[in-house]
Amino acid sequence: MKISLFTVILLLFTSPVRANIDAIDGMYLVSTKGISQVSSSGAKDKHGNYAVNINVVESVYPKYYTKGLLIARGWWSTTTQQFYTEDYHIRPQFPHCNAFEEFSWGFPYEPTIVVIANKKYPVYKKISSFPEKRAPQKYCVDERVSRSTCRRDRCNKWESPKPNGYLVSSRSLANSLFANLRN
Repeated sequence: MKISLFTVILLLFTSPVRANIDAIDGMYLVSTKGISQVSSSGAKDKHGNYAVNINVVESVYPKYYTKGLLIARGWWSTTTQQFYTEDYHIRPQFPHCNAFEEFSWGFPYEPTIVVIANKKYPVYKKISSFPEKRAPQKYCVDERVSRSTCRRDRCNKWESPKPNGYLVSSRSLANSLFANLRN
């Protein structure tokens, strides 16, 4: 079977891109809660991971998540396309207890196309499948914290994370996607 060059080019441009993210520096995380920017310094480690910091760019909770706030730090795994981070936990009732929590895996990302205002954009979307032993952990949404020690005394309600979010390469696309998600 002979395939023309035109057909090959057409297939390349119309098929979903299946490229992995190798360089994460400067990319934007977008969800219904806000936009954050990933920064990475240095080369990959021996396992193929980049050290990363994630800072707030825009938030629906600007009183607590201020622009520039470091909200997560850890690694980006190029092999599984996941973040392994410790997230900054904000406790509005006890601001002196705000601190980084335990390390946990996030959901993997895979390439997809989103349509915003009748235009198609290539993005990376969180997916619900993940490698064995790298599952995103449940988190407490209703906790009782000791005012003096800042330790969690009890969790009244745990929730499983949901794969809602995108990773994009430009601020303008992050802004458009954020506005689209909030509508």
